[in-house]
This record gives sequence, C-alpha cells and structure tokens, in this order.
Amino acid sequence: MDLKHADRTACEKPTTEISIGFFPADDTAAAGFEQVVGDFSAQASQIDGHAQGVISGWTVDRNVPFTNLQGGAASGQGFFSLLGWQSQAAHYAFNETDFVKENAGAIAVAGAKGWVIAHVDFIKTAA
Repeated sequence: MDLKHADRTACEKPTTEISIGFFPADDTAAAGFEQVVGDFSAQASQIDGHAQGVISGWTVDRNVPFTNLQGGAASGQGFFSLLGWQSQAAHYAFNETDFVKENAGAIAVAGAKGWVIAHVDFIKTAA
C-alpha cells in the first residue's frame, strides 16, 4: 500500500473501520478522492468521542478486481482508509451526526466506482 496518512491509533482502538473506494486504473477522479477522504477523515478524528486515528493509501496493484456500484465486475485501483472507533455502535451513531450529514456527500460524489466497508477488532499479541 502507498500510505498517505499513517496514525497507528486507528488499529489500537477496539474496532477499526476499513473502507475501500475503487476506481478504474485510468480514472482521473481518483486524485481528488484521496483529498476528499483525507480531509473528511482528519476532521472526523478531531470530533471528541468519535473516529480516532487515520491510515489511508492506494493499493500498489492497479488491477484489483471489484464489484462496481451497479453490481458488475470491474478492476482498478483501491484507496484504503482505516479509522479507529470505540465500537461499531459508535461508528453508526457518528453517521447520524450533523457533521456526517453535512460532509459525507463530498465522498459520495468524489467518483468511486465501487465501495466496501467492514469493521474488524484487532487482537494485540506479544511480539
């Protein structure tokens, strides 16, 4: 992954959201998407009690298979974003805030052709 933001706090929280926006390899919208997601994530992580820590970057492979928003097969490059949360419920509650209602539209129109979101709970092990 070609990292753009790397705050390991995202993986130290009880739950980490992993979202991937997909773009055809030749899509010019990809450059603007990085900035939109970076700005949104940085602002979200400054709101007390919500997302904490941001890790984001592009897949090095520009031929990653994905399902496009219409349900068809496609391939291209993925932009990963990891955000740390206290719980999945905290993430869902955040989605109902005025901040999200006022700002999430910028991500929706930034041009991703496919989208995947998941939550994981990392387990800390001794090195």
